[in-house]
Amino acid sequence: FLFIASLLLQHVLYQQATLAEQNSSTIAEAEAVCREKVVAWTVTPGDNSDYIAAALENLAALYSENGRTDDAISKYEEALAVRKKAPKQSASYIAVNQIHLADCFTLAQRDGESEPLLLAAYTTQAKLLGKDNPEIQTTKRKLAVCYLEQKKFASAEILFKELFQTAKEHSDHPACAHRYWDELVYTRQLTDLIDCYMRQMKWDLAIPLSEQLLFIYQNEAATSPEPISLPSALLTIATCYSEGGQCLRAEPLFEQASYLIHSLKKQH
Repeated sequence: FLFIASLLLQHVLYQQATLAEQNSSTIAEAEAVCREKVVAWTVTPGDNSDYIAAALENLAALYSENGRTDDAISKYEEALAVRKKAPKQSASYIAVNQIHLADCFTLAQRDGESEPLLLAAYTTQAKLLGKDNPEIQTTKRKLAVCYLEQKKFASAEILFKELFQTAKEHSDHPACAHRYWDELVYTRQLTDLIDCYMRQMKWDLAIPLSEQLLFIYQNEAATSPEPISLPSALLTIATCYSEGGQCLRAEPLFEQASYLIHSLKKQH
């Protein structure tokens, strides 16, 4: 048994080493291509800022995909500097760069540096696309989460409330083709707002929303063979009841959640 385990471990390590070598080779090639492109576009007459920035951003994305977050941050910052110095700035491209750079800072748990980038990008997108654009909602949510992680609860709550209200309006009057997506977005925004209230221990506000979330997942569970989301909703409302001084209502919900979790584990 130990011999077989040893062989399997050696095989896994070999595969990991091969993959790492392939990734290293791919990144090395990408770096060389990026340098060539930057040099070529730099010496070419005319304004080639977009091409230079795009080459740097492509390399940054490759770094990010391969877990080299610091390198990705460096290249996104270089690209952002190029775009800002361009004779004809493209506000939309700058906003996209800022979002990608902010994502890297968030991944590195540097939310303080992520915040101004997301705020700038959100402001730009709101002017260019309008506040109801779906892309705006994605950026707004990232900014809200950024505030939340820094415990800037008042700012986070304002944005989460706006996101929830927008999602509710779409859910109340959905287009047939987008009904399922609208319901998913509504549930996510509802969950975000509950989380925001729970972190502030605003149990009186969290409880009715948690009850609503539980109702949604109970309806889903009625038609689903594996109600994966229901235990989470049960734990959420049970926690709200417990922390909000309603322990008698919390206990059976904790038990129900525990039973479902064990049942799901047995199925797999």
